[in-house]
This record gives sequence, C-alpha cells and structure tokens, in this order.
Amino acid sequence: MCQVAFCPIGLALSSVQQAAPDVMEHLLAAAREFFLAAKAVVDARAADLQAGSAPSRLERIEIA
Repeated sequence: MCQVAFCPIGLALSSVQQAAPDVMEHLLAAAREFFLAAKAVVDARAADLQAGSAPSRLERIEIA
C-alpha cells in the first residue's frame, strides 16, 4: 500500500480491491469506449492534416 496521503495510484488500487467484479467490468467497458472515441478523434484529425485541408505555417528553407 502506498504511504503517500493522496497518491492516485494507491487510491485506485485500494478502490479496485474493494470493488465488485461487475463494477470493474463496467468500468473497463467504459474506459474502452472512451479510448475508442479518443482514437476516432485523433484519426479524424490526422486524416484532415494528411488531406492538406489545413494550411501549413512552416516553410522549408534550403541552406546550401
């Protein structure tokens, strides 16, 4: 057990140990959905950047 008063890892571990299995299953499913939604946002943004819809402020300058 973590000795720090408000250690987020220690708090998470202590709450996981006391939670019922169905609660953990629900939390894992919610976390999975959250990460899938975040991945979709990142993928959409990457597709926009690759399509060239956003103008680039960078200019390549060749130094000879």
